[in-house]
Amino acid sequence: MRFHPWQGAIPPFRVLGNTWFTGLLQASTHLIDTGAGLILLDSGYQESLYYVIDSIYKCGFNPKDIKYIIHSHGHIDHAAATKALVELTGAETFIGEKDREMVNGVQTEEFSWATEYDMVFHGTFEPDHLLKDGDKITLGNVVIDTQVLSPKQIRELVPDSIEQLQSYTPADRESNYTPPKYSPTAALRGSSRLAFLTA
Repeated sequence: MRFHPWQGAIPPFRVLGNTWFTGLLQASTHLIDTGAGLILLDSGYQESLYYVIDSIYKCGFNPKDIKYIIHSHGHIDHAAATKALVELTGAETFIGEKDREMVNGVQTEEFSWATEYDMVFHGTFEPDHLLKDGDKITLGNVVIDTQVLSPKQIRELVPDSIEQLQSYTPADRESNYTPPKYSPTAALRGSSRLAFLTA
């Protein structure tokens, strides 16, 4: 593997109120304390799950209290550790309905930078809940409204990255090309993404 996700280790920290950052530079995960259990936003890489679990403990929580794992989308850096976390915690999983086939193994083409990093998504899973625009997820004192962003909306949010992605070629892959730090690749290639709006 050319890429080592643990090299982007960041100490966990409280973002605001009941929300903590528990991920890595390359694959963010966020933990929300609802008063009735924990919500994890994205699970990250399977190779760095141990780091996410350690970060959750460092924030003063037990990973076994995770009730929901909500995915922003189905890329390897957002969902690869989910199967192992579900086995550990029994958590329910949520993902946008258009990304279901990215995590259940039906769609085998990976649109993130997994190929460039020599990574494979081994931990496929069938999501418990498929989300649509406007769905609400409630646990304890937290309500999360979901908004599905179209490729056009994402392009409007990240216009500077678009030129970098459009200039990426197969030859770059052969020359150990380093992709941009933020990549809306999958959104540009089809599937929509969820934006988390906490109430």
